Amino acid sequence: MESKRRGLYEDVPRSRRRHIFLLFRVVSNRMSRRSHPATLPSMHPSRAHSQTSHATYIPRQPSAYHLSRGRPHPIVRIPNKLLLKILAAANPGPGPGAASWSPYWVRLAAVCRHWRELILDTPQFWQKIAVGRSVQWLELCLRRSQNSPIQMSFRYPVVFDATMKVLQPFWHRVEYLSFKELDCAQFSNYVVLAPMPQLRTLIVKVKHRSHSIRDGRKHDVTGLILSLTNGTLPRLRTLDLEGLSLVGDAMALSSLRVLHLGEYASDRPLFTTAQFVTFLSSCTSLEHLIIEHNALDAVVPSPPDDRTITPVAQLGHGLRDMTVHGSAENIANLLSHVHVPAHVDLALWTRELAEERAAAAAVNMLPAGRLRRNLGILQSATRLKVDSCHEEAGVIKVTATRRPGTSGRLELSVSAPSGTGKDLNRSQARRMYYKGLVRAVPDMFPGAPLDTLVCAGDLDAISECEWRDRLLAHYPTLRTLVIDDDEYGGDAIPIFKALGTTVAQVQLGAITPVCPALEYLWIHNAEPTVKLMEEVRRCLSRRQDHRAAPLRRLRLELNPDYEKPLQDVVGYLPLFKRFVPRCELRVWRRDVDDEEMFLDTGVELPF
Repeated sequence: MESKRRGLYEDVPRSRRRHIFLLFRVVSNRMSRRSHPATLPSMHPSRAHSQTSHATYIPRQPSAYHLSRGRPHPIVRIPNKLLLKILAAANPGPGPGAASWSPYWVRLAAVCRHWRELILDTPQFWQKIAVGRSVQWLELCLRRSQNSPIQMSFRYPVVFDATMKVLQPFWHRVEYLSFKELDCAQFSNYVVLAPMPQLRTLIVKVKHRSHSIRDGRKHDVTGLILSLTNGTLPRLRTLDLEGLSLVGDAMALSSLRVLHLGEYASDRPLFTTAQFVTFLSSCTSLEHLIIEHNALDAVVPSPPDDRTITPVAQLGHGLRDMTVHGSAENIANLLSHVHVPAHVDLALWTRELAEERAAAAAVNMLPAGRLRRNLGILQSATRLKVDSCHEEAGVIKVTATRRPGTSGRLELSVSAPSGTGKDLNRSQARRMYYKGLVRAVPDMFPGAPLDTLVCAGDLDAISECEWRDRLLAHYPTLRTLVIDDDEYGGDAIPIFKALGTTVAQVQLGAITPVCPALEYLWIHNAEPTVKLMEEVRRCLSRRQDHRAAPLRRLRLELNPDYEKPLQDVVGYLPLFKRFVPRCELRVWRRDVDDEEMFLDTGVELPF
């Protein structure tokens, strides 16, 4: 018995073993306080009958086997209802509820005969059926589940037609159906499912191989399509596809809440842009849309001059987030014909191969010109972060959000090449990425009322003219400006020269200082020099002469270059405080590894 109990715990996670042990111990102590059944005092027959009628309040009588071995352990006399709760509490399966995937209960049923009979006769333990390569196991689990709703996951390749025949008598009870690895050679062009009125989640992943896993015959890679018709899956909420595309009528697609389109394996497109846009417009209840890998290769991009003819998909107001992976051309083509409200969290990701293409990929993912009005976040963003391979290694990222407490987020991510070009090293490539992003920001977010701007990149890559004319002059409402140098020890003089000058504001009809509403300026990891301190002093004085809003906080965190002599710049702090009430000047020590020196500015200004 002890060896069987040890076998029971082998499949239970270590984090749960102590909880199970304590639970068994509490139950055993409570049961041990009761007297042995042979020594129970006599009671009135009517009273005894009233107690025996409630099976949950009388401990189970030990079997002859246990009585022959002496006084039984209290765990043997636990009521069945309580024992089922203990077994359910030890459930390692994911998700809520007492039911776990079916193979887990097979191990517990091997502990003893009583546990076996109890587990086999409990339909709730057979609601989640994990099927390997045996269809007989599926049939056995379906019978044990009786009339309970069932969830099935096929973890290995199975014969699709034969499996559907086995499921035919139980279609009305299927709530969850997952095919993790189907062979594309089993299908010609379409995958058609039988009517399942209770199905809510469907996962179909098809693997495309050059040879069939069934008979070894060679076959061509063709585009498979899952066909949904009205009335087939009326309660379908979540649909996850990989290796095949989706078609269906408006009524069949209107119930979807989550749509995940994965890898597309065909050599030729299946849909025009107009057809794909019509398909998305039919998903009126959609909340989460994920288009991953090369799924957009199934769509033929529309010519630039045809974008006025192709309809624009009006996604439902319930849409919360949208994630799109693919080439910059395919993403821009999709967004040119889809209206994404400002409250939607939009994540765009592309992978480019050359440094020159990667530098411009972030802006190329967006629609061209006036079609950018389809993305509401581009006109309503108030917080923007430009990051060139700083926060996450090898990723160029632009993040835009709206005011705190409101929904709506745009994240543009570009996987930078792992290697470098013939004439570029890693540092030069990042400078090129950073310069390209800074120049493209005004075109990406035209007229956005930005009040917070965070730029993380090589300070030496941007000149005074580029800071002023290419970026800061376009956002007069800016209140918070953060410049973070990723090379540690960059030159911050150009940014202070730009802030100390004036520009012509066409919308105001006057000459105004750059960023006239600026209140908080934070320079992180710049090089401490006397020349920089003098430029900071001149900048503050000029902004006062130009009648700009006075800075409320100036934060200078400087990182000295190990190859240059360290200059005394701390003495400028009292001079800066004449212009800025809250002024901080900090120079990192060379001989001390300060953790704050390596912290990203996102710790204080999260995006």
